[in-house]
Amino acid sequence: MSETWVRGFLSRLDQMSPDDIVPDFAEDACFRIGNGAIAVGLQSIRHAIEGRFGRLRSTRREARVISCYPGTVMIEADVYYVDDQGNNGSLVEATILHFEGDRIVDYRVFY
Repeated sequence: MSETWVRGFLSRLDQMSPDDIVPDFAEDACFRIGNGAIAVGLQSIRHAIEGRFGRLRSTRREARVISCYPGTVMIEADVYYVDDQGNNGSLVEATILHFEGDRIVDYRVFY
C-alpha cells in the first residue's frame, strides 16, 4: 500500500463511519486494539469499530510516520479526540496493518 492510500484510510477513520472502513478488510480479517479481544471476520470487526466510535464524538489523526513495506504498513500518529462526554484528549497511536492483496487481514492498534 502507498502513503497516499494510508492517508486516505486515516481520513476515513476520522469520519467514524464503519461503512467506509470495513470494506478495506478481508472476510476473515483480525482486528485488535491493544490487549483487547481479537475481532475476527467482518461482522465482528464492524461491531468492534462501532463500539469504539460509540465512545467518541470526533477524532483527528496526524500521521507522524508512515512506513510501507510489501504486505505491511506501520503508522505512528497523534490522535486528538472528543469523547462521548465532551472531554478533549490526545494520545499517540501505533498501528500495524498486514495485507493480502489490497485487503487488510490483520489490524493492530496500540496507544
